[in-house]
Amino acid sequence: MDDAIELLRNKQVIPVSVLEAWKSFEGLNIDGISNERLWLLANLVETLINILADTKASRMNIAIDIDLGRYALAIYDEDGRLVYCDFISDTFPERLLRDVGVDSDTIRALRDAWHVRRAESLSIKHSLLLQPLNPVDIESLKLVAKIIHEKFNNIVVVIGNPLDLPSDAYDKRRRQYRADIILQWLRSRKQGWSFVLGVTDADIFIPGFNFVFSAHNKPVHADIGLLSLARLRQRFYGLKEDHALFLERVKKQTLHIIGHFLGLPDCANRYCVMSYANSIVDVDTKTSDFCPLCQGRLVPGRIAFMSIRQGTR
Repeated sequence: MDDAIELLRNKQVIPVSVLEAWKSFEGLNIDGISNERLWLLANLVETLINILADTKASRMNIAIDIDLGRYALAIYDEDGRLVYCDFISDTFPERLLRDVGVDSDTIRALRDAWHVRRAESLSIKHSLLLQPLNPVDIESLKLVAKIIHEKFNNIVVVIGNPLDLPSDAYDKRRRQYRADIILQWLRSRKQGWSFVLGVTDADIFIPGFNFVFSAHNKPVHADIGLLSLARLRQRFYGLKEDHALFLERVKKQTLHIIGHFLGLPDCANRYCVMSYANSIVDVDTKTSDFCPLCQGRLVPGRIAFMSIRQGTR
């Protein structure tokens, strides 16, 4: 492991503690390290932590071309067998894989799989039904559709006909609608759509919470979502309406839900749009940008080859 640490040092992998400053990533400049480089290195550190916890690694080889945003990682057991291989690159990194000792047959298999995976990821088109749920105005729906279209050109958005919220979702005592019941009800609208996103001006909650700004049916790779605009408006708090602030809040919460649709979990970076918001202050604190780590996960070009053999766990 000492050799691995020395290898990391020689390959310019920054200490994890440096990433703490990364939370304010807008305009960030740490000794000339760009956000793209930070993402690459942070992803490498995260991979090492996850993989080393499950394998008995005897040797670890890492090759990084930091200027081009590429790396290759290979982990071997005590018998010299490859137990894990991972790389990130926008083109197939054959040289880096050779540098970390991957044999020609494995490189050939990785190359074939990578080209198939990349072609699939680049060609995927998603369809999203934007479902108006009364009370809601059509201009708000158009705003949400515009936000999605401008950020994700592989998602086709269609605005559906307005529907009334299910009466059994309404809690008279709280004067709120239960989001979990609405999500289950929205599943009937799924049909052939990749995603369904309901949008309403009604206030929503889920059991155990006073309220939520949005909800989705699964933490990651959700396909049914619900966005409430009620608490994004200043008038909800007895304040003068601020249209620009409302637009920014809607953008943040819309992108947050789409991130979950595309496989992103909530992010610990409080400035990332994928950060979970417990209050309107949290919404206003985070930016409308995906942090480098989350943004990188949305970019095609990564494939992992893993072969855990008996006796290596």
